[in-house]
Amino acid sequence: MEKRRVVITGLGTVNPLGNNVADSWAAARAGKCGIGPITQFDTTDFKCKLAGEVKDFDPATVVDKKEVRKMARFTLLALGAAAEAIADSGIDTEAEGKNIGVILSSGIGGLPTIEEQHARGEEKGMEKVSPYFVPMAIANMAAAQVAIRFGLKGMCTCPVTACAGGTNAVGDAFHRIRDGYEPVMVCGGAESCISPLGIGGFTSMKALSTATDPDAASLPFDARRGGFVMGEGSGVLVLEELEHAKARGAHIYAEVVGYGANCDAYHFTAPAPGGVGAIDCMKLTLADADIAPEQVDHINAHGTGTHMNDACETAAIHAVFGAHAKEMTVVSTKSMTGHLLGGAGGIEVLALDGKVGCVDELRALLCGLGTQSASVICAAVAHGTAGVGSTAALDGHFGVGKGAVHAVHRVGGIGGRLGGRFCRECRTTRSHQAEGRADRCIQADAAEQATGGDAQGLAGKADGLSGLRGGFEGAGCRLAPLHGKKLRLQVIRCVKVVHLHLVLKPPHLRSPPSAS
Repeated sequence: MEKRRVVITGLGTVNPLGNNVADSWAAARAGKCGIGPITQFDTTDFKCKLAGEVKDFDPATVVDKKEVRKMARFTLLALGAAAEAIADSGIDTEAEGKNIGVILSSGIGGLPTIEEQHARGEEKGMEKVSPYFVPMAIANMAAAQVAIRFGLKGMCTCPVTACAGGTNAVGDAFHRIRDGYEPVMVCGGAESCISPLGIGGFTSMKALSTATDPDAASLPFDARRGGFVMGEGSGVLVLEELEHAKARGAHIYAEVVGYGANCDAYHFTAPAPGGVGAIDCMKLTLADADIAPEQVDHINAHGTGTHMNDACETAAIHAVFGAHAKEMTVVSTKSMTGHLLGGAGGIEVLALDGKVGCVDELRALLCGLGTQSASVICAAVAHGTAGVGSTAALDGHFGVGKGAVHAVHRVGGIGGRLGGRFCRECRTTRSHQAEGRADRCIQADAAEQATGGDAQGLAGKADGLSGLRGGFEGAGCRLAPLHGKKLRLQVIRCVKVVHLHLVLKPPHLRSPPSAS
């Protein structure tokens, strides 16, 4: 049976950097960090003081005020992101809702609601908890409420695969469209568990950073790293069958071309030594996309900032890419947003695809590792804005419960602080040089080229990377600073193995999707 082609036509997000795609990308390019002191509860008796909280989000802009009290925060965040993605896609949900499905992940669901209602039950009796408690708390309610809000009557489900969930949701949605079940799917993930039990639980696992400086808390691959920073938010995409999208004149951000899954079957929270699960996942991804390792030059790693994750993911990158690893740029948006658990996959795919990645067209391939793993390979054409053309880019994720997800993107225009080469003078991508904006930057670049310098060198050889001295197990991989002058490179989550890979490549390197 011939496989249908699947494209991305809508993007939406609510996260610590911004409450929509445009604001989030602007904040990332400006080098802002969304991490700050926890405000959702009193942290006086907690070691962990920081998190990536969503700011100034008004749920009443998405649902009626009377409905807000019937929904947990993760569901409200998902509704905000879904509303933007659906509006961005231009799809007529009223006319086509019967054939549109929803797959939205959440790793923990309404954990704060569970805590609140348990406290109420302890005080007043368990039969006095809110009648909305159960439907607010269950993890699939974000998907359900999105379906209800927009009248989407296709398949509605929720992968609960910890940190890999968001990527698994995108991969599952891709399969649904490719195999002919629905022409359109709304997919991604959402999470909000910045609560006493959520923070306390991960702190007990020794997984969270206890740093007090927001700019030095989420430090993937840095010698100072000491755990991940909890984040919250949602990232949602609209996937659509290619001919369906073309028929209605939709704007196409990317094409998804493959998906798979595997497991390292090693431990319920720790990745296998040497990152063997991630190695297999990336190889599966590259093979499914028919892309050589040498065609990948950018990785948006899972990068949690935990010692075990960073070491294992770095080893996996070197095992798969060999000497070419030294030529790649490796970054992680978790340095700015924190770790969104089940919401991470959706947001981090957005970070490399579509508007956020400054890409007009992408070919994406999703592939999963282990019990909870996935990989995506994409090919892209430069949007023509800022950034340096790249052959392929990889996005990686790991999740508690033996899952791994990596995404490899080939983005011809990943700009700003998320990839490409950076001007030492103004700390932005160098495309502005061609536009004649800054002579001093051109001169600085010329001087750097003459001396063979690299604005993204490792181990303190480039600006803002001095903190790495000997601390980056992946010595040889070039790193891109994401905000301020702090290096932001993240690879694996300490909470298991879930990988997402996205590979992007230019048109002349593409192979048509297999018909088998």
